[in-house]
Amino acid sequence: MLSTLFFLPENNIFKWPTTLQQLSLSGNSLSNTFLSSLRELPHLQYIDLSENQFEGALDISENETFKWPTNLQRLHLSSNSLNNSFLSSLRDLLHLQYLDLSYNKLEGTLDISGQYFHPLLYYKIL
Repeated sequence: MLSTLFFLPENNIFKWPTTLQQLSLSGNSLSNTFLSSLRELPHLQYIDLSENQFEGALDISENETFKWPTNLQRLHLSSNSLNNSFLSSLRDLLHLQYLDLSYNKLEGTLDISGQYFHPLLYYKIL
């Protein structure tokens, strides 16, 4: 787990170590704009962003939608305000084994086969 944040004063954003594999930031009132700080983490396998303020389709800005690190295996996003349009951001997560989307704003029947989801060992959608 991460014990130290790296701060770049010239542009006031955090710079995570590119070798980071696990990150838990649950319950921190983070919003969609925070996700831009996770762009350059190719080795990230576990991320817990539950109990934050992420919403909608995870748009970072008006012209940019967030893309998850492709090696991600475990993703915890419970207790946010994500809606169905966010599901397309999971399309390229070929290694994803665990997914928790409980307590979001997902509606209707969700197809967790082929289109967005690859073989999951565990998923939780309430």
